[in-house]
Amino acid sequence: MILSGPATDLKTDCIQRIRRAGLIYPETAVGISYLETGGWNPRHRIVRYNNWFAFRQNSRDFASGLGSGGYCIYASVERSLADYRAYERQVIDRYRLTTETQYRQFIAQTYSEDRRYARKLNKAIQIIQP
Repeated sequence: MILSGPATDLKTDCIQRIRRAGLIYPETAVGISYLETGGWNPRHRIVRYNNWFAFRQNSRDFASGLGSGGYCIYASVERSLADYRAYERQVIDRYRLTTETQYRQFIAQTYSEDRRYARKLNKAIQIIQP
């Protein structure tokens, strides 16, 4: 689970953990996670599930169970990060994406049903920039 403490410490901890997770495009991952968890709000069900990317049931076998709405429940945040890392690499390889811009465009079109997701993702990335 996420470390407790002031909101800024929590946000900083989450950002640092994602940036250290060995991802290809960590800033995009930080933006997605920020959006999907409501800024890593500990009251958000997804955060309680250690599901920092709001993944639903999938075939990557990192989740330990399923919660309400079919959202994956992870035994730890590290398992959620490992699932995202596998997802990111799978998408990049399958669709031959060679830049972060291409990856973000793919995410904006497929990750959410919200047609404004690209705008929201870009704003989230700006908010979390150092």
